[in-house]
Amino acid sequence: MTLHALYFDADRHDREIPWAQSRLPTPGERQLLWIDVEGEVQPAVAEVVERLNLGPAIQAFLETPAPQPALDHRDNHVLVNLEALEREPHRFGSTSLRIVAGQNVVITVHAAPVTFLHDFAGQLQRDSRLGELDAAAFLAVLLHRHLETYHQALGALEANH
Repeated sequence: MTLHALYFDADRHDREIPWAQSRLPTPGERQLLWIDVEGEVQPAVAEVVERLNLGPAIQAFLETPAPQPALDHRDNHVLVNLEALEREPHRFGSTSLRIVAGQNVVITVHAAPVTFLHDFAGQLQRDSRLGELDAAAFLAVLLHRHLETYHQALGALEANH
C-alpha cells in the first residue's frame, strides 16, 4: 500500500506531507490537500477517514468499487466512481478509481496503479499554484486527465486500423 498526501499552497511551497505526521494541515482558501491511496485499500481508507473525520458513508464508498461509473453527493462531498483505462501488453484493462472531493480536500483511492494519476503527480512541481484551485476545480482537472487517456487509446486504436 502507498499513501501520499500532497499539500498545495498558492502562497508558500507545495510539499508532500509525511503520513506519519501526527496532524494533517487544514487547507484554507488558497490551499488544497490531495490524498492518494494505492494498493491495499481498506486499512488505509479507514485511517484517512478517521484522520479527516469523514464518516461511515464516505468510508463505505471509498472501500467498495462500484460496478459502473457513478456520481453522488454526501455530507458536503462529491463522490465519483470510474474505471481508469490502463494499457496492458496486447490489450487495455481498467482499474477502479474512487474520488471524493470536499472542502479543499481530494481523496483518490485505487487498488492498482493508475497511470494518469502517476503522470499528473509527476508533472507537479513545487510552487505549482494548485492551491488556488478548490476541490471541485481539482476534481475537474483529474476527470479531464481521465478522459484524455480514453482519447489517446482511441487514437492509437484508429491508427492501427
